[in-house]
Amino acid sequence: MRKTILHLTFLSSFNRYCQLELQDDVKQADKLHNEILKYKQDIADSNDSFNLNLKISELKELEKKIETKKMDLCYKVPLKLKSVIDITKYKE
Repeated sequence: MRKTILHLTFLSSFNRYCQLELQDDVKQADKLHNEILKYKQDIADSNDSFNLNLKISELKELEKKIETKKMDLCYKVPLKLKSVIDITKYKE
């Protein structure tokens, strides 16, 4: 039971850490998304789709960056924890 609580606590903390780590990128993605919506409304009145396509590409790249960072965090944090656990085993 204690291990389960520990695992759940870790997962909750890790989730909060990921959110904090990615906060700036997510805000930037939201801003781009809003700009794209604005461009879509403006394009209805004109034929200028270049800026819209540029913003959509920028948003896709940013979303890829966010997902890559998430995967990187999911990989690196457990490795760091494992190394700390291994070090403490040798100290005992």
